[in-house]
Amino acid sequence: MEKPTHWIQRAAGGDLEAHNEVFSILRPEMERIAQGLMRHEAREVTMQAGVLISELYLRLRTAFENRALSAPEAPPTDWESRGEFLRYASTAMKTILMDSARRRAALKRGGASLAPIVAEEGLAMESPPEIVLFFDEAVESLRKTEPAQADLLEMVRFGGLSPRSAGAALGLSRRKTEETWLYLQAWLAREWGLRGDGQPDD
Repeated sequence: MEKPTHWIQRAAGGDLEAHNEVFSILRPEMERIAQGLMRHEAREVTMQAGVLISELYLRLRTAFENRALSAPEAPPTDWESRGEFLRYASTAMKTILMDSARRRAALKRGGASLAPIVAEEGLAMESPPEIVLFFDEAVESLRKTEPAQADLLEMVRFGGLSPRSAGAALGLSRRKTEETWLYLQAWLAREWGLRGDGQPDD
């Protein structure tokens, strides 16, 4: 098995497969960091450790894609070791927590928490209408550019299947399903947060 440093260096160069490997190999350590940050920032926390890591995954994937394209907003630092990557991850997760804290009051006013947005089960009959509308809009938005992701989200949230069962029905490998669902959780959390008050657009 190749060392984390190897994958980190490849990921920093824009290799998205390596990016996924980094998160797979180092996830336990990142979970410990996330839990530590959340204990320290207890009053400001509005998300679970898994959601925090998902958001970090999405931000870094975007950064690595930009690096691969030599985009000007690509991060300038090449991580050379596990320690350097984890230090960056710790700082980035703290920033994400603080961004979430700034949205806390607005989310509370909206009356709906982030938890149902990143859940892995289907919508219940008693789900708040703003949640149902949010997912309906999310599916339609994804269908324009990422139809496979839209199908997976629709089958899980409206069809009641688990992500793994939905992925199998769509002919996706277990690994591809896990990667896609991880991305979707982060994307959904971000889209929900961008609404500010947790309410659908007019």
